[in-house]
Amino acid sequence: MLSYQLTGYYSSSKKGNSFAETSTPGNYELIQVPQRIYGLELVVDVNPVDWFKFGTILGYMDGRQDLKNEGAYKDKLDNSIISPFKININADFKLTERWNVYLQYLHLGKRDVFQPSEYNYGKYPISGYGLMDFQTRYKLKNLAFIFSVNNLLNNDYFPLHAEVRGATNEGRYYVKGSGTIANLGIQLDL
Repeated sequence: MLSYQLTGYYSSSKKGNSFAETSTPGNYELIQVPQRIYGLELVVDVNPVDWFKFGTILGYMDGRQDLKNEGAYKDKLDNSIISPFKININADFKLTERWNVYLQYLHLGKRDVFQPSEYNYGKYPISGYGLMDFQTRYKLKNLAFIFSVNNLLNNDYFPLHAEVRGATNEGRYYVKGSGTIANLGIQLDL
C-alpha cells in the first residue's frame, strides 16, 4: 500500500518577527517587519507487506522580508526563521506480533545565503548534518520494553540552534550536539 501527501504553504504577514542587533554588539531586539514565507512538504509511506513499513518526509521552506517597509520583499529571512532543506527516512520492521525494530535517518541540509560581512545572529552558515536513530520495542501483555539509541553512528555535528547563534568571541553558543545516547525504558499501559 502506498500513501502520499504533498502540502504547499504561503504565509504573508505585515508584522513578522525578526531580530536586529542594537547599538551594543551581541544585543538584539525583536522587530516587526512585513514577511512572506513559503514552502513544500512531501510525506510518502509505503507498506508493501504486513511486517515492513517505509516512509519519508521531505521539507523545503524559504521566504523574504521587507526590512525598509517599502513594499519590496527583497531581503532574505535568516536561519532563525527559515529551516534548511530536510529529509527524514524511516523503516519499521515488525519481527513478531510483540517485537518491532524502527530505524530513522534525518538529514538537515546546508543553508548559506548571507555574505560574510552580514554574519550575525541567524545569518551564519548552516553546515547541515545527518543523524541515525534506532529503537526496538517488545510488548508483553500491558508492558512494553523499549531500547533506543540516538545518534547511532556517533556523528560529530553542530545542532541548528548552535549555528543560528553562531560563534561569539567567547564561543559560548557554538556547542556540538550530543554523541551516541542509549535509553532503556518500560511503558505500562493501564
